[in-house]
Amino acid sequence: MKKYIVCIATLFVSFIALSQTVDRYEIKHLSDINTKYSDFGVAYYGDDQVVFASSRKVRSLRNRTWANNSQPFLNLYQGNRTENGEILDIELFSSKINTKYHESNAVFAADLKTVYFTRNNYFDRKYKKDEDGMNNLKLYRAHINEKGLWGDIEDLYFNNDSYSVGHPSLSSDGKMLYFISDMPGGLGKTDIYYVHLLEDGTYGEPINAGPT
Repeated sequence: MKKYIVCIATLFVSFIALSQTVDRYEIKHLSDINTKYSDFGVAYYGDDQVVFASSRKVRSLRNRTWANNSQPFLNLYQGNRTENGEILDIELFSSKINTKYHESNAVFAADLKTVYFTRNNYFDRKYKKDEDGMNNLKLYRAHINEKGLWGDIEDLYFNNDSYSVGHPSLSSDGKMLYFISDMPGGLGKTDIYYVHLLEDGTYGEPINAGPT
């Protein structure tokens, strides 16, 4: 019995020593970018830029406030990422994608020509609610043109006025799109789903990522 105790103690001490000598990551507060409002959802945009969501006030916008937290509606912003992790030169991401309602949680295809993002159910200047008067979230896709401008925004087919779909993420090979939804038939209140991105630009059927 004593041999087992000695072995366990030796492994524990070795683990502590290793954890103290290996630098795994560093958490840093970005004081120059964070505001008293909501700032979150960072996505890498190429090698030296990021896109994130924020409800910060901008003089060029009307700064309508959301009743749930009395902050301005979220918009997508972009900034330059420095070698030490700071984010500088922050500006609004796209006037075509940002609207007077919430936009957040963007993710980009590897070629940076396609972006998926979350927005309130607001498309073609139409604001829609479900039967209970709730405006849900939807997932949209946009493409960049030869002038470097975003447009051709699509309301993805598995969206629905009756439930929310949002917070996209792409697999490393770009062949699957993950998202969250509270669509009927799920395992919990909100589940993780994925769809296969087909070669013709369409999508497979949503699949719940939970137990089968």
